[in-house]
Amino acid sequence: MNAEINVSRTGLYSLKQTAEVLGIHRNSLRKYIQLGLLPTHHRKATGQTIIQGNDIILFFNRRTR
Repeated sequence: MNAEINVSRTGLYSLKQTAEVLGIHRNSLRKYIQLGLLPTHHRKATGQTIIQGNDIILFFNRRTR
């Protein structure tokens, strides 16, 4: 299976956006984050949790092997 996702390596994505591109529920995404499988960052101004595009791609590639 040669699956791909449409994510920019340098982009920043919200939890909702990340769950949508990965095709998983937000609660599943939160579980992966809690398990340390996907690193997150926080916007200082808003406190919003964000995920870097490169991290999403690495996570996706590990999941689809």
